[in-house]
Amino acid sequence: MKAITFIALIILIAMSGVNPALAQPLVQANTISAQIDNRTGTEVDVRFTGPTSMTVTVGPGKTKVEMPVGNYSYTYKACNGKNFSGTFRPRQNGDVLTLVKCGGSNGAVGVTGNPFILIQNKTNETVSVQLSGPQSYSVKLAPRSNTKLEVVEGIYSYSYTACGTTKTGTIKTKTTPQELEIAKCQGDGSGAGGGAAGAGGNSAKTIVLVIHNKTDAPLNLTFVGPQTYRVQALVGKTRLTMEKGRYSWTMSSNACGGYQTDSGQFTLNQSASWTWTCD
Repeated sequence: MKAITFIALIILIAMSGVNPALAQPLVQANTISAQIDNRTGTEVDVRFTGPTSMTVTVGPGKTKVEMPVGNYSYTYKACNGKNFSGTFRPRQNGDVLTLVKCGGSNGAVGVTGNPFILIQNKTNETVSVQLSGPQSYSVKLAPRSNTKLEVVEGIYSYSYTACGTTKTGTIKTKTTPQELEIAKCQGDGSGAGGGAAGAGGNSAKTIVLVIHNKTDAPLNLTFVGPQTYRVQALVGKTRLTMEKGRYSWTMSSNACGGYQTDSGQFTLNQSASWTWTCD
């Protein structure tokens, strides 16, 4: 089984106590009976990639699927050939992946008849928003931008990190559009550049840690120091604005073949980048 490891933490003034070798997996993935709720009205081929890769053909309604516990990416085509994708994290028997309901649109829903959430990023930094509920979604917003995210109807938990703070909450999609506003950071200017703090994501007391996740699943990271930060680093790049200082960190993930954890310490006095990969 492959283990997760980090390649480098660059441009750090000091770093100690970091063990590059992660613990061996604590548990192996168990097989459970999940369900796919196909609301498209037609037969659909759903492609899963994760602890195992498979394609499941499901007709309208609910279909039981035997699969190992873990984090999956999925893709399928429906509603006149439109591509859909997302993540599915089955943990126990009966966990449900809901496929979209195809249909006409009106002022309150997207092109497939599903409601949408209007996400507004009013900060001067790029922000990634994660939502989990009937389905899981992840969207990255450029500074001072907004997007309409079409979702399956239901109640969602959301999280994002902006202005050096991770914020969480819930939002319920209805027949009218819902809004999620990411407020300006303290010190953000009103102009395009937003001042020195907004333009670079830094102030005299903050740095930017860029996490490059080159594994095959999200990393759950906690930093405890001058401030406490909790972030889920999705596969790809995550940008975290942090107060300068010395931190203890912990990591847990189902990446690289199974559940693993790691921990360590470092001092952040300048902006840095951190890369994680499977051996």
